[in-house]
This record gives sequence, structure tokens and C-alpha cells, in this order.
Amino acid sequence: YSEKALVESATIEILASLGWTTASADEEAFGPGGTLGRDLPREVVLVDRLRAAVARHPSDPVLPFWLARAYLLDNNLFWAEKSLREALGRRGESSETRLWLACVHLRQGDPELALEELTAVGEPPPGPLLTRKTLLDAYRSHLAGDEVAARTALATLDRHLRLFAEDRPVRAWLRHRLEPWWLEPASGEVELGLGHTSNALAGAPTDVGAAGTASALGELTLRSRLTPPGDWRVQPVLDLEVIGHGLQQHAYRELSSLQGAARLGASVASGSHRLLVGVRAERLWLDQSPSRYAEAVRGELEIEWSSGWVGRLGGGHRDYRDGRRTRQEWDAALGRPVRLGSRLTGVVGGTARFADASAPVYDLRGLSFAAAARLPLGHGFSTRIAATVSWDDYPHSGGRDGMFVFGTAERRRDLLGKVSVGLWLPPWRGLRTGLDWQLARRDSTADDRPGFDFDYRESRVRLLLRWTFAADPWAPKTVPTADDHVPLPWGLGAEEGGEDERIIDLLRQDEELRRGSTCGM
Repeated sequence: YSEKALVESATIEILASLGWTTASADEEAFGPGGTLGRDLPREVVLVDRLRAAVARHPSDPVLPFWLARAYLLDNNLFWAEKSLREALGRRGESSETRLWLACVHLRQGDPELALEELTAVGEPPPGPLLTRKTLLDAYRSHLAGDEVAARTALATLDRHLRLFAEDRPVRAWLRHRLEPWWLEPASGEVELGLGHTSNALAGAPTDVGAAGTASALGELTLRSRLTPPGDWRVQPVLDLEVIGHGLQQHAYRELSSLQGAARLGASVASGSHRLLVGVRAERLWLDQSPSRYAEAVRGELEIEWSSGWVGRLGGGHRDYRDGRRTRQEWDAALGRPVRLGSRLTGVVGGTARFADASAPVYDLRGLSFAAAARLPLGHGFSTRIAATVSWDDYPHSGGRDGMFVFGTAERRRDLLGKVSVGLWLPPWRGLRTGLDWQLARRDSTADDRPGFDFDYRESRVRLLLRWTFAADPWAPKTVPTADDHVPLPWGLGAEEGGEDERIIDLLRQDEELRRGSTCGM
């Protein structure tokens, strides 16, 4: 079941049957007359053919850019520069060629040579080439250590200008490096999931003391942030969140849930940290009558340090349909990014939770630890591995009240573990598709009586579709891609559309896993 047997050999056979010229590079011969015309195995296959095409059509205005692009994608900066200079010699002065050469010099780490190319360009007419020159100038100043000049150049790019599609992520890349606390006016993500669970009652909002059977499921997560543009010292922020969980089996459909939340706050940034203070309102509905199950009003404080650490404090009042479970709650969390080797990146964090309920038997003390790591597999593919361990203690359970609520006179303590492994496909216009497998297990001291067995096991498989977006109405507009346009590879990683794990989302993960831990049935 190798890739060669399943994909390569079958593809070669199909193309050959259609009359295509095919070749296998299993035992590739190198050199001008070799299998693919390459001198070295690291070379891009198309380079040899593009060189030949440029030689046959020396006056073609587009082919030199395709040749330079092939070299740049292979990180062969020397030959990219050489091919562009040869194009200048053949065609004469060209602003676009000079801008490509400036980008090559910046990728080489030489802002002085880049400045020479930018000076030779002069002032292009208003349009995407002028915007590209401004971006290159900002990037050059950034590499030279002149952050003031870089920010000044970037600030001139407003909505009245136009830019190429491949230059848009570069503007965002520069913005976040020159102004690390910059907030996009509108950003967020939408995730849809369809899958199957082996235990439909696992993690139910009502904390059911029984195991369920298998069910298909659907999930929805929407998070967005809105903030006015501008250089505000105190910046208003509105966060919106919707989390939905639907079960297909009729017996469990009443436990399908929808949670909505909104947080209005203010962000205050300084050189080393950013502080966000806000008031968050939540409401949880179930597919029951009445549908409102719980609602909360909380105050939250988040702080991010330039070193990558993120902390959060929160607390407030949560009201349940059953007044005995209504509570005052507080939580604190801390997390940070980690890097293991040159390719594996991730985040780790921990959360402490406290809740004092109207009925003391529902009081809670808890700790959670979570970690997630992402490993790029090449060509836009990546894998994500995550794990969570959560411990909950009900200090005033046990005795007669504990027997009535949890079915045991013993003090209730729970230990929950969860691991997940996912494979994500390359992004396309902000969309990513992934396949995720999760395994969860909870062990509880309250597991002796039927109907009061809070142990559970669950296996879950989901097909996920995630759309991440960021919009700035005041940014330059993208021009339609012309047939003869060749995208410039900036080499910054900004064009790849990769995802960074958000630490604050990881710290909230245990809330979603434990959202019903003190609800009771």
C-alpha cells in the first residue's frame, strides 16, 4: 500500500493511455539529457523547460518571471537574480523586474542592494506596482532595523490603493511584526463538523450518570472579533461566539445544545503586553421545553506578554434552570507557546476553577492541563495532536446529600483525559478540511449505582471544515488577477496560510469539555 503503488504507477498508466508523454524518476539520470533535465535532485523540474522556453522566445515579457518564480520556489536565489538581470539586459528597463530583484535581495538579507533596485524603479504610477514598492520599502526598513521608517511606509497603504493578491498577506505579515498588538477590524473563524460518537451522553451538559449508545453528530463553532480601526491606546473590542452540538439519535436529541456568548471590552496595549478587560454574557439552550438551561454574566481579564505568555482571570454568576445548581464561579488560566525542534510548534496551558453553588453539594474545585502541537507535513498538509487532563473535586459532596445527587455517600472526584489526532489538508481561500479522531475517558468515584455511574468512555470521529477570515475595509483592495500576471514568491511564509494555535482557545478548551460538570441531572 505504498504511495507509488496506489498513486504514482496508476497515474502514469492513465496518462500514458491518454497519449501523454510520461517518465518515472525512480532511477533518474541527471544532466541535460537526463530523465527530467535536472542537474541536481533538489532542482525544480520545470526549470530546464522554462530556460529552454526563454531561449526560444527572448522577447516574451512573461516567461522570465515564471523562470525566476521557479528558482525562488526552490530557494535558488543566485539563479533567480541571474535570470532577472538577463531579462533586464534583453528587454531594457522594467519597474516590475526591478521590484522582483529587490525582493530577491531582501530574501538574501541584503537591504542595501534592495535599496539600489528600489531607487532605480523611481515612482511607478498609482496601482499595484506602487503598492508593492511601498511594501518592499517597509520590509527593507524592517530588515535594516529602522522600525519608524517601516511603520511610516506601511501607514501610507490605505483603501484607495490597489495591490496584487499575493501581496495582501505580506502586508498583514509586516503589520503584525511592526505592530505586534495590532487587531484586525474584523476577524474570526467558522468550523463545521460532522461525525460519529460511540457514546452520545459523554460530556452532556446535564452530566448524565449513564452511558449512551452510538449516534451521528453535528457541530458548529463560530468565533468573531470586531474592533474599530485606528491607532487607539484604548481600543473597544466586541467578541461573539456560537457553539452548537447536535445529536442524530432520537433518544438523545433533547441533549442537543446551542450556546451563545458576547463579550464587550476594551484592549489596552503597551510595548511589552496587552490587557483586555471585558464583560461576557452567555446563554445555553437545550432541545427541551423550556429550552433555556443556563445563563451567566462574567467579568474577564486577559493579558498577553510579548514573550508569548497568556493569562486570564474570570468570575461571575451562573444561573441554572435548577436553582440548587446556581453558583458563583471563578477561574484562572496561564499558557505559553512551545517549540520542539525546527518544525514542531505548540502550546501548553493550565486552568484552575472554583464554584460555590446554592446547594453546597454542587461546589467545585478543579484543575486542568492541556497541550496541543502542530507538525507541518509539507505541501500545506499538517497534523495536529492535542491532549487534556482535567481533575474535579466536589468538596461538600458525600453523605446523605451526595447519595441523593450522585448516588454515593463517598465524596465525588472525577478524572477526565482526552487525546485527539487530526490531519489537515492544504488551505484554499481561507478554507481548511480536516479529519479528527478523539478518545476520552472519565473515571469517577461516583460509579456504584445504576443511573449514577459518572464514568464514561467515548471515541469520536469528525470531518471538519474550517474557514478563517480577517477583513480590513480600510486596507488596499486586491486587483483581479490578469492572465499574464506571475505571482511573486516573497518567501516569508505569509502566503502559505498556515494556522497558529491560539493559546486563549486552548485555555478555554476544558470549559467546553466540562461545561456541565456541576449541572447535575
